[in-house]
Amino acid sequence: MKPRKLSITNIGPFVGTVSIDFSTLDEVFLVCGDTGAGKTTILDCMAYALYGSAPGTRGGRERDMKSHWAERYEEAAVEFEFESGGERYHVARKPARERAKARGTGTTDAPAEAVFRKHGEGAWRVLAAKTGEVDAEIQRVLGFTKEEFWKIVLLPQGEFQRFLEMNSKERGEILEKLFPVEIHGAVTELAKAKLLRAEEAVKRLDGDIAALGPDAAPDAADASLERNGRAVAAAKTELDAARAAESSAKQSFDRAADSARAFDAAGEAARILSVLESQGPLVETREAALAAASRARELSPLLDALHEKALALESAGKRASDAERRFVELEAGKSAIEAAERDLAGLAEKIRASHARIGGLRSAVQAWSRFLDSMTARDDAAAEAGRASAASAAVDERLGNTRAEADRNRPGTEEESRTRERLDVARTALNDAARIVELSVRRAHLGAAREARERELVDANVRIDAARDRAENASRDVARIEKERDGASAAFLAASLVEGSPCPVCGSVHHPKPAVASGDSEELRSALTAAKSGRDAASIELERLSADRGGASTALRMLDEELAKSPADLPGLDIAEAARAAAETELAAATTAHAGLEARKRRAAGLDTILSDLVAESGKLSAEAAGRAATLAAADSSVNAAREAAGPSDPHPLLAEEETAAAVATEEHGALERRVAGYGRDVAAAGAERSEVRRGMEEAERSFDATRSLVDRELCQRGFRDADEARAAAWPDGRMAAERSGLSEYRERLAAARDGDARCSRAVEGRERPDLAATETALGQAAAAVTELDKRLSDVTGTAAAFADQAARCRRLLEGRSKLAADSALLKKLFMVLNGDIQGKRLSFQAFALGRWFESVVACAAVRLHEMSDGRYRLALDREASRGNAKIGLEILVSDSFTGRDRAAASLSGGEKFMASIALALGLADVVSGRAAGSPVESVFIDEGFGSLDEDALDRAIEVLDRVRAGRMVGIVSHVAELRSRIPSRIEVRKGRTGSTIEIVG
Repeated sequence: MKPRKLSITNIGPFVGTVSIDFSTLDEVFLVCGDTGAGKTTILDCMAYALYGSAPGTRGGRERDMKSHWAERYEEAAVEFEFESGGERYHVARKPARERAKARGTGTTDAPAEAVFRKHGEGAWRVLAAKTGEVDAEIQRVLGFTKEEFWKIVLLPQGEFQRFLEMNSKERGEILEKLFPVEIHGAVTELAKAKLLRAEEAVKRLDGDIAALGPDAAPDAADASLERNGRAVAAAKTELDAARAAESSAKQSFDRAADSARAFDAAGEAARILSVLESQGPLVETREAALAAASRARELSPLLDALHEKALALESAGKRASDAERRFVELEAGKSAIEAAERDLAGLAEKIRASHARIGGLRSAVQAWSRFLDSMTARDDAAAEAGRASAASAAVDERLGNTRAEADRNRPGTEEESRTRERLDVARTALNDAARIVELSVRRAHLGAAREARERELVDANVRIDAARDRAENASRDVARIEKERDGASAAFLAASLVEGSPCPVCGSVHHPKPAVASGDSEELRSALTAAKSGRDAASIELERLSADRGGASTALRMLDEELAKSPADLPGLDIAEAARAAAETELAAATTAHAGLEARKRRAAGLDTILSDLVAESGKLSAEAAGRAATLAAADSSVNAAREAAGPSDPHPLLAEEETAAAVATEEHGALERRVAGYGRDVAAAGAERSEVRRGMEEAERSFDATRSLVDRELCQRGFRDADEARAAAWPDGRMAAERSGLSEYRERLAAARDGDARCSRAVEGRERPDLAATETALGQAAAAVTELDKRLSDVTGTAAAFADQAARCRRLLEGRSKLAADSALLKKLFMVLNGDIQGKRLSFQAFALGRWFESVVACAAVRLHEMSDGRYRLALDREASRGNAKIGLEILVSDSFTGRDRAAASLSGGEKFMASIALALGLADVVSGRAAGSPVESVFIDEGFGSLDEDALDRAIEVLDRVRAGRMVGIVSHVAELRSRIPSRIEVRKGRTGSTIEIVG
């Protein structure tokens, strides 16, 4: 953790908000000031921002952090921006405080608040917004608990020497969280688990060997194996004789079956030939129809052409009839056209007279339009005069109404006070209700989280049971593959056995059932390796799941603690929500009432302004009404003059009527002209069409007659009476092809049937049909005898094999037990070494690893202390310490070069102990930052203690701190005046009668 900015509001001696920008300071800086000015408060605020509590003697009194200079209900707060692992973070906290009750008098408690953010992609993102979640998230980011942070990073007054003086057990608990030694403990636990499994496996093998019985032991198994071999040989001899008899019966049955099939084939061939020969007359009829269809197919083009000519002749006759009809119709209308020519002259005269009357009517229309314009002007003047008079009256009425409305909207003093008081009470009630809902929701969420953790714990137990089953199954797979491997080894040995020569294992010269290999030995070795890997993986998974279950149990316990902290007298969530809803409703009503009051006040002020405007507007409108009345009188005079010039009536209807009549006559004249001209063109076209159509019809008749003569001649030549008979005889292409194929196939089948009948008759000529049932009965009896003897051999062989397997398994179990017992003894020795159960000292593997880490810490600290003490002191490990609960390798001694002896750290003076504790803290920071998996110690803060050093020791301590900074920020809190000249970069805290102030120097 490396600080960037710290903002303190109303805490300790600081009133209002003071800020510190650490980026403006050197890596080694001083926090100085008078006693009580607030130097340590700066460190307390950093610690409170990160962990929600202050270190040292101030811890547990966070509620009293608020400044005594601040007003009673002013809030205290801390905001802290810092870096960790190259990332920027910001945390803001407010301690628990009292505030005024929303209703009535007195105060109530407000809980602590916290928000934690992370900077990324140009913006701040909230990581947590509740105190418990913020505490957990910050601990995850920093990698330290608050106690570890205070002992390693923040060395407060009265606490920074505890790490030096604490016993090895307490020191070990902190070091185990800082250094990765849990893997060493896991190795010890893994060795223990393997030892327990090996011992359990030896016990299981003892039980399996006892279950096989004494006959399976190597000494008693040989005689039984020999007896079983003789029984198997006798069963094989009887089975071979039965199989020979079965083979002879099978040959007799096969010969009889072949003869019976020949007789059946001869009968079937004769039947097929008879059926085909009976189809001869039908085939002849089909051949005649096929010939007629072929002849009809040759006439198809001529018949199609004749049909097309007939259709063309019919179409030409229809066109000729239509043309003749149109020509006759045109001739009949000639008299009507002559009458239309006579009507054209009368229409022309009528049009000329109408145009003359239209000219006179248009002059009268213009005079009438001037009369109408004067009427319109008079009406407009009358309307304007009426509007002016009405507007003046309306303004007077608005003036009275506005004055009355302004009086109604002005609220009284009592009403205004009552409305404001209601709004304040409603706001306070809503704040209280919202806080109760928040606490109720938090408690409900904690309850739900607890139920989820309980389910997770149940699921973990289920997964652990499943993992245990998988581990047991994997162990059984290993045992099975080892059994198969032993069988393969026995088969390899059996391959070299010779009857009469002694077995190299048991010494017997008889080998009734040599082992046979059931698989490749190399494949078995690979399978065994894979099975063992699976078994080890299952064991590791079981251990991991057990650890996960422990984590779930811890989480469940933490949730129970959190639930215990929440108020027990909270109402149900539905009641709290109802109370908040009621408070929101009341606040909405109070807000609406207050807004209405303010709106009325604004309305009254606006109405006063309107009143003055209306008075001025009333005077202007009265003057305007008088002017409009004079304009109306002048307009009446103009109307009378125009009426005399225009005449008694409107000429517009007469003009429109005359113009309509002229237009109708003009249109009728044009239509008659077009009709007369079109009639002549239609008569000429109809005559030409009639002549053309008649010529086409004559040509179609000649073509049809010629085609019909040709068709009649061709029909007679091919034996058809007429075209209809030829069309009926014609077939489609597909049918003709299918018929030809069918007739050809018939002829081929008939020839094949005649040949087959002759061949089958020759095959059975002079022979008798055999008795197939008798030979089949004899074959069944021989097969039953073979089945019975084969079952007897299988039973005898199975009994012999089972006993052989039992004897072989007994030998393998004995060999496996011997090897497993040796492995168990080796694992026991390994576990004793890892667990520290060795003669003389008890030093576990994890404690040994932790001691090596601490040895590095002490080595770094020894160099720092040697420099600060001017070469007199060094820190060293007490490797022989084993008193009480002391852990070997974690006790500290101080080597004094003046006396040449080692002594306890507690024997140092105050200044010497201060230098030793600083050296140890710096050494711990160096080693923690240097390891790959550690939480980097990017800053160290030392609160007081420098006053116990003389001038030379002070110089050496400052020189050491300056050398070890290397990118790490070192903050020194002290009131020692000499430090100001030695450390130019400073935060100076000055106290006054109204609180302290902060100034950055250098």
